[in-house]
Amino acid sequence: PDEKYIPKVLIPAMSNSETIKIQSGYFSSSCFKQIAPGLASFISSSNSTMQLLLAVEGITNPKDHEAIETGLKTEQELIENLFHVFVDSDDLESAITKHARDCLSFLVASNRLEIKFVLMGEPSGQFHPKSWIFHDETNLLVINGSGNASTRGLVANGEVMTLHPQWEGDYLFKGAKRIIKSFNEHWEDRNPESKTYTPSPEFIQFLSQKAPENPPTEGDMFASWDQD
Repeated sequence: PDEKYIPKVLIPAMSNSETIKIQSGYFSSSCFKQIAPGLASFISSSNSTMQLLLAVEGITNPKDHEAIETGLKTEQELIENLFHVFVDSDDLESAITKHARDCLSFLVASNRLEIKFVLMGEPSGQFHPKSWIFHDETNLLVINGSGNASTRGLVANGEVMTLHPQWEGDYLFKGAKRIIKSFNEHWEDRNPESKTYTPSPEFIQFLSQKAPENPPTEGDMFASWDQD
């Protein structure tokens, strides 16, 4: 994406949103270090929730699906076991990465971050949208395109992301309404072509255990940048 995409779009949108919805085919929690200022600001200025809708395939491989098919694991067990490893494998040598994960785990522990996983019914298919939906009291902004919620998707890859601001009028926002509708259908498990999994209480407890005692602040974020 354009080098201005993160500082000029994502960070201000996160800082000023009441609610945030993200859906992605591939996910890396370390990607949130790129938008750490917006994440810290969201924590300090809002009590609303963030919803994260992820593809199961984004954290699995073909052998994992064989384990499901042969009955060695249920889909729910597989998803949660893999995500345990996935979260633990973050590069904690980076202070800003640890800060970003502290923000996410604090949001989970305070019931402000919900995570769900989508598995398509077609074995060769994958849940693959990449969208960010930001909402405050009066405005709605949808960002949609080719970039996943991953470090590569935000920084390294050549991606195209399109902004759909509601305040520019219904004509430009028409496509965004379909994106929001699709997100809600998958979140509520109403799409007939897929299955949406809600994490178990044990899984939420696992993520919550990583939460700091006090809310991460923007001061913590700047200190982490300086440490790196």
